[in-house]
Amino acid sequence: MEQLLILQQEYFGYKTKDFYIFFSTDEISVYPNYNYSKDTYTDFEEIVKEYNESDDENKLNELIDKLTDIWPDYTNYDYDTYFLDISYALRGIKISFSSSSAEGIQIYENYNGKFKEEQPDYSDLTYKVNQSLILENEKNRKLVFGTIADDSSNEELQFSNIFAVEYGRVSTEDERKNNINIRCKTGEYPDNTLDDTIIMNDYIWADDSHLIYNIQGKGIYMYNAITRQTSVIVEGTETYKIKDYDRTTKTLQYDDTTIMIKF
Repeated sequence: MEQLLILQQEYFGYKTKDFYIFFSTDEISVYPNYNYSKDTYTDFEEIVKEYNESDDENKLNELIDKLTDIWPDYTNYDYDTYFLDISYALRGIKISFSSSSAEGIQIYENYNGKFKEEQPDYSDLTYKVNQSLILENEKNRKLVFGTIADDSSNEELQFSNIFAVEYGRVSTEDERKNNINIRCKTGEYPDNTLDDTIIMNDYIWADDSHLIYNIQGKGIYMYNAITRQTSVIVEGTETYKIKDYDRTTKTLQYDDTTIMIKF
């Protein structure tokens, strides 16, 4: 039996016995529906049980290390100093922690292990058994429109020889950017996704690896795409509209202010 999965008005999908199929105006996406057996999840459930019983302050790192050892085929794995997101869409598992939220270890509808039925009350374990992680994964993928030129008149400042900025829009009426992914074009460095709480207005590349972006009413920040470290350039309640940047003198113009950037 087919199950209709609605993403947005422009595209939709079906869940069948063997596949998930999504249709849009320009493409068709197909994911396998493996229907894993309960035994597939035995090691994962033991790792989560150990995590629940542990008082070690590094227990999250240990959980991720063990998880990626048994299952290196994750759908997505992004992390930063204050951010972690790893998912196994085909197995119905997602783990998310950040400085602002902790959705924790999440179990989705296509999870077929014992946890789905027994639902033990473990630390940081959340049940989303009526939600599809395949559907969520496809929604997030569709939000990334590719490398899009910014509204700035100086498009050269949106270019890096090594990295590309990929993002979605908050809505069709809102030009702010979310779901921000930093993709390495050369393959030298891993791709990375910025914290999902970041909604930026403008960005420029100070050089091939340093991304400067603003958040209206909050500040201007610099992200090092190689080290994955973020530093504060200025914070406050201003608009922080980025107007121009001189890569030779390292001077940044925003609002009615010009400052020199040190890095």
